[in-house]
This record gives sequence, C-alpha cells and structure tokens, in this order.
Amino acid sequence: DASGVTGAFDPRLIPIEQIEKIEIVKGAQSTLYGSNAVAGVINIITKKGADKAASIYGTVASGSFNTFSANVGVSGTVENSSYDVGFIHRQTDGISEAKDTVGDKNFDKDGFNQNGVYLNFDAGITKNFHFKPYFRYQYFNGGYDEDAFTDGPNTYTSSVLSVGSIFQGAFKKGTITAQYAHDETSRLYQSLSGKSPYE
Repeated sequence: DASGVTGAFDPRLIPIEQIEKIEIVKGAQSTLYGSNAVAGVINIITKKGADKAASIYGTVASGSFNTFSANVGVSGTVENSSYDVGFIHRQTDGISEAKDTVGDKNFDKDGFNQNGVYLNFDAGITKNFHFKPYFRYQYFNGGYDEDAFTDGPNTYTSSVLSVGSIFQGAFKKGTITAQYAHDETSRLYQSLSGKSPYE
C-alpha cells in the first residue's frame, strides 16, 4: 500500500474464494521471500484450475444486517496449463462504526459494498517451465463515521488493480522464479471536513 511506509499487503487483493491454503512459516525467510521476511512469512497459496477442461463453481451466503455475498467462476486444466476466472460481490448494511455513548440509537449504519473480478492463468510452456499471468480488480464503497464516538454521513470509494506474472523453471539441481507485479490504488474519502483523494 503506497499510502503507508510499513509495506503491509492489502488482503482484499485476494478473494477468499481463491485461497487454497495458507502457510505460516516462522523465523527468518529473507533468502526465499525478500528482505522484509525477517521474522516469518504468511504465504497465501491460491487455487489451481479444476482437473477437467471446464468446471463452473459458485457460492451464495447471507447473514445479519442484510449481509449478502456471492461468487461465481469457471476453472479448468488443459494438458500442462490451467485457468481460473471469477467474479465476487459482497454487501452489507453494516452497523455504526461509532459507539453511541448517549444511547439514543440514532447513529446511521455504515454499510459496505464490494465487486471484483479475477483471472489466473498457468501456461505450461513445457512440463518444467510455467508462465503465470494474473489480473485482479476490486471496487469498494461504504460509509464511516466522524470519530470513535461521533456519528457522521461520511462515505468512501476505493479501487485496487493488481496485474502481474510469474515465471517458474525447474531444473535437476534447483529452480528459478521471476516475478513482475503492478498495483494501482485509488481512494476518495468524503466527510464533513471535505474530500481526501489518494491515488
């Protein structure tokens, strides 16, 4: 996230429906994962394409506060190559982000809406060499309050674009991995005190 200096990753870039498993590796891992991996690594591994040429999948869920989520996609494998393409939607009326200390119960709800698309490809050039391009786009909008104990009709919109590719080659005495990534973040916060854009 370029708006901060911590180098923290925004997990909203990866839809939970895409996650196959999560590995937590303790200890220094800078040799494999870069200079920031001094105390450990959380490695999020995304799903691969289905075993057959095309498989359609989807989920629908609902809950309290008019919360609704849906995910639909298609994935498959052809010879040494695989793909996964999908769309996600989440929305909720939410609750107030500010605490009503007076107890009037008149604070407005701060809802949330998210839409996103994702495309993952694994092109098998040969059995041991793979080229893996990906594309992810997420769009959010919602409401937030003026302060911890102050209600407010504030709103925000945010979009996150992530594109890139990974090249992996396997040899008898080791492997080689090359990666390119490009991320774009755009935000607009609108409150009683004015607008706060960020790109």
